[in-house]
Amino acid sequence: GLPERERRSTIAGKVGSEVLKEKNITQEMRQLAYDNYQTTDDHGMHIYGIANDQNGNKYYLVKNSWGKTGPYDGVWYASEAFVRYKTLSIVIHKDALPKETAKKI
Repeated sequence: GLPERERRSTIAGKVGSEVLKEKNITQEMRQLAYDNYQTTDDHGMHIYGIANDQNGNKYYLVKNSWGKTGPYDGVWYASEAFVRYKTLSIVIHKDALPKETAKKI
């Protein structure tokens, strides 16, 4: 692949200019990323909203646990594919559960 610096430059040049096709994330892809330490449990993210782009692709509005970093003060959009690929665990408030599910716990 490309060296990290070149890869970041290429990606940065595309930000805001086009909508790229997302990968279809499989469990095998998730496991490989975990096994080779591309996916780690090093911090948490607070998903607090959902948005769709001009093509109808779903994105989650995310607050990063690293604090107010980057150009958007630690807030960014994560594609549905990214969340499927990188999520190791999810915590939700019990009031967000469907009533039938909540009765079981």
